[in-house]
Parts: sequence; structure tokens; C-alpha cells
Amino acid sequence: MRWAAGLEWRAFAVVLALTWSVGAILLPLAEEPGTSERNGIVLNMLVDRGDGPRPNDWYSASPTASVHVYGEELRAESLEDGYLLVSRPLPTFASSCYGLTAAARSRIGSASIVVFDDDLAMRIGELAIPESAKPELLEARISTGPYRRLSLLLTASSSDVVQIRLVELKLLARSPCSSLSAFWAS
Repeated sequence: MRWAAGLEWRAFAVVLALTWSVGAILLPLAEEPGTSERNGIVLNMLVDRGDGPRPNDWYSASPTASVHVYGEELRAESLEDGYLLVSRPLPTFASSCYGLTAAARSRIGSASIVVFDDDLAMRIGELAIPESAKPELLEARISTGPYRRLSLLLTASSSDVVQIRLVELKLLARSPCSSLSAFWAS
């Protein structure tokens, strides 16, 4: 009987060691973006609160910013220089090239979407939003560097009004872009 209890204990130890080993091997995959966001993330225009089952993708970054949502269009007015909105952290592949696309316009041309790591400590790239009468399709390439999550910040100078209809982050290549913020025409 004693040998049977020792055999059960050894079998349990082997199963536990195998389970731990498989978990340790698969843990890095838990930080990957996953299949739903592997090829692109389209941010919705909800700010500070969701809409039923849809969570918001944007948060107010300044108490002085005036933000309104009209259907699928976001309109932000800056009362002072600085940040207007910050996105939720966006999962990305490290050391990869992403395309940042936005359909946006700025009343006086001072606005931009700035890409940071998810701690908002390292600036990675920027997409300038030009002055125009209607939202234009804008694009920029962003290299993620070592970061697995990025956040977007909408910035503008005092008294600028920014309209946004689309913001999308799409995987272009699983290797770094040739330039951290190379722009190309849409």
C-alpha cells in the first residue's frame, strides 16, 4: 500500500511539472494581440463611457476640453494647449510596423495624434492633422519598437476644433518600419 501512495505522489508531481512547463512556454503568447486585433484595430468614437455592450475607446485627457460625439464622428474643442483625448491601450506586436490611419480635420491646423507606449512615457510617432474644410484621410507608419501596447493622444493648441471620423491602427509588417514616423500620401 505504501508503494501505491508513493507512485500516486510521483505521478502528481510529473503532471504538475509538465503543466507548469507548458504554461511557462505559452506565457509570452498571452501578450500577443490575438486574432481579432492582429490585422487592425478601428477605434470607436465613444468617449468616457460605453454604449450598452460597446466599451469606449477614448478617455478625456483634460478637464478643459469640450468633447461631443455625433453618431460616428467625434468633435473635440481645445480651450488650452495640450492633450484632449487618450485612447485605451492598443495591443500590438513588438518590433513591428503599423499603419496609423485617421479621417480627421483641424480648424486651425495645430492638432495631431501622437503615439506613445502604454505608460505614456515614450513618444513613438505622430500624425499631424492639417487645417481643412472637411475630414481628410491621413496615414503614417509607426514602428512599435519593444512595446506590445500603444496609446494614442489627441493634442491641439488653444481654441482649435478637431473632427475625427476614423482612427485605425493596422499591422503592415512583423518587422520595424524603415523610419519611425515616415508619412505617405493617401
